[in-house]
This record gives sequence, structure tokens and C-alpha cells, in this order.
Amino acid sequence: MLTAAFLTGVSVTLISYLFVRNFISSSGQATLESRIGNSGLDALFHRHENILKKEDQVSDIEAFKNLLTQHGIADRITLLLRTSKYKISVSVFVLICVVTGVLSFSFFYVTMRGFLVPILLALFFGLAPLFYLIYRRKRYLKKFAEVLPDALSTLSSSIRAGRSLESAIDVVTQTSPYP
Repeated sequence: MLTAAFLTGVSVTLISYLFVRNFISSSGQATLESRIGNSGLDALFHRHENILKKEDQVSDIEAFKNLLTQHGIADRITLLLRTSKYKISVSVFVLICVVTGVLSFSFFYVTMRGFLVPILLALFFGLAPLFYLIYRRKRYLKKFAEVLPDALSTLSSSIRAGRSLESAIDVVTQTSPYP
């Protein structure tokens, strides 16, 4: 019985991995992408990435790092984590998803005595942190889209008033709310 639970946990983990890989590659940047395009989003979120990036936040384990970076999952999850303001590495986030899935499977397998429903619930609870990050990112981009027109208006008004670009940006940072 313990072996079956372990094998099921491993299969749930693999299914979760494949689902995350397909889900992240198909979604993720849907909110502002239609307004400013994919290259605009890349410029918006990755402009100072190489300058400000102090350390690689994927994983310390080389094999796990290769697995995550091979399919582009690490970049997408890093983007979700940064826009959600979470300061954890990608490997910790994946570990949270896997542990949540395995624990929920174990709990539902013991309480329900079935096999299909615990697997489905384990997939749901294992992917719940990912869904939460996607929700937080969409909320952040929505707030950003709401604040952007006012910030650009303030910027153009300051430049028209004769301020330099640097002082106009200072005015925007002081008067505009943070999304």
C-alpha cells in the first residue's frame, strides 16, 4: 500500500510537471500582451534583469536546474515570482507545489479510499500555488495598466513645463501610486 502511494505520488508529480510546462507556455502574459505586444512586455520586465540580477534563482542542484531551464519553465516561474513580489527561488516554488500535491494525495487517499479522486485533488492542490501566482501577476498587470496613463500624462506635462526628463521621472515616481 505504501509502494502504491509512493508510485502514485511520483506519477502525480510527473503529471503536474507536464501540466505546468504546457500551462505556463500557453498562458502567463495574456493581460498586457494584447496592448503592448510581447516585445513590449519583455522590454518592460527584462530591461534591467542582467544588471540587477545578483544571483541565479533557479536551483543549486545542477540536474534540477537543467530540467527546469531546458523547457523554459524556470524563466516563466521567475517572472511570476518577481511580479508577485515573492523572494523565493524557482526550485523552492516547485518543491512547494510537489509537497502540496503529494501531501494532499496522501490525505485524500487515506480518507477516501479511492484512487482517481485523490489523484485529481492532488493535481488541483499541487497546482494551486501556480494558479495563485498567475492570479497575482494578472492583478499586478491590471493595476499597472490602470496607473500607466496617469503616469504618462504626468510625465508629458512635466516635460512640457520645461523640466528635464530626469526630473520629470522624479515627479512621476513621487506622485504616482505604486501598482
